[in-house]
Amino acid sequence: MDFKYTEEKELIKINNVMIHKYTILYYIHRIVFLNISFGEDKITCFNNRLVFLERGVNISVRIQKQNLTEKPYVAFRLNENVLRHLKNTLMIIYGMSKIDSCECRGVSRKIMTTEVDKMLLDVLKEMKGHHNDDSSFISALIYLIVE
Repeated sequence: MDFKYTEEKELIKINNVMIHKYTILYYIHRIVFLNISFGEDKITCFNNRLVFLERGVNISVRIQKQNLTEKPYVAFRLNENVLRHLKNTLMIIYGMSKIDSCECRGVSRKIMTTEVDKMLLDVLKEMKGHHNDDSSFISALIYLIVE
């Protein structure tokens, strides 16, 4: 009996996971792609990017099977304090007219992606590790968004 090798057998599939908190997700080369959907809309993101996800968004992930000593992703979940400071700062920078208060936004308005280098990612991880002080983490996030 001859088994045909397919790359698909080397993938771990995680389908239809709902995001319940505002999350920033960074995934490295081991993740083949990330499908993000909200209703009928769908976006596909590829590796080495920061993805800002609003709550209520569904994601599906394909991960290459490997023996890993570390997670293939880093997730930052944003608490209410961080969200409040981000919103207030971005309202000052962009003004009220740029902030969309419409409840029926599509998936492209609920997700933002940006490129990030390893050094900036390490800075974010370090800042998030300071549990008592969110200000440096908020500053780094604002830098990423405004950049």
